[in-house]
Amino acid sequence: MSATVTRITRRNSHYYKVSGDPQVPENTELPSVTSIIGAVTAKPWLVPWAVRSTLEAVDELLMKPDFNPLSLTIEAKSLANEEMRLGAEIGEATHQAISLWLANTDSPACANYIDSLDETIKTKVLIGLDSCRRFIDDYRTSSGLVVKDVERAVYLPWKPYDFIGFGGTIDCVMANSIGRLIVVDWKTGDNIGAAALMQVAAYTMALEYLEPGKFAYNSVIVQLNKESVGYTAHHITSLTKWRSAFTAAISLWAHIHNFKIANETS
Repeated sequence: MSATVTRITRRNSHYYKVSGDPQVPENTELPSVTSIIGAVTAKPWLVPWAVRSTLEAVDELLMKPDFNPLSLTIEAKSLANEEMRLGAEIGEATHQAISLWLANTDSPACANYIDSLDETIKTKVLIGLDSCRRFIDDYRTSSGLVVKDVERAVYLPWKPYDFIGFGGTIDCVMANSIGRLIVVDWKTGDNIGAAALMQVAAYTMALEYLEPGKFAYNSVIVQLNKESVGYTAHHITSLTKWRSAFTAAISLWAHIHNFKIANETS
């Protein structure tokens, strides 16, 4: 399908406009997969992470000779927030470096981008990039997989599913030896939860719509190491389960946002 997909950012949320697909009305903005999931699902591991980060910040502050006890809460919160910001920055920079490298492995664009990064995150981004390279090499050797697309914008309109459509961007699409397509998603976080599984399942629904007969019914979440080069590949074998979960999530999102669901009659 030769439709054009444009991503729009508004109020920290992403939307997708599609031109050239009669199934999507003109000027319709499809909500992004990540916006939908983020609005209706929890991330339970954030609670113990926040506790740990805050206690580490308190320990660090107590070691300072000029520490002011009256400012403990404010300064500990500031340090914990800085750790969260740094983690997000590392994740975004790692994804960008990987995308530049995969787009053209012979181009200096990736190296130039990494050189431009702050020294506080450069080492971890390099480890993430090298971890991705190892995954690509390992799976090329063991399974014959090759990179087909990078940062592939996808969408699914109202039909053939009875809910509002959605859009998203797949980190990487790989192809096996007979040309069947596999969704690959890079993660730099320490936890792979339901949100990540629903996200990838949603991408497979969209890819199946856009590439009928080519999807391999397989997908992989690649958890990239941050301390040393390596990765953990999570193969999602229960796509039907997580597609159903995402279907429920998008219906809930639509009702929360008073967004009319396709074929709704009342």
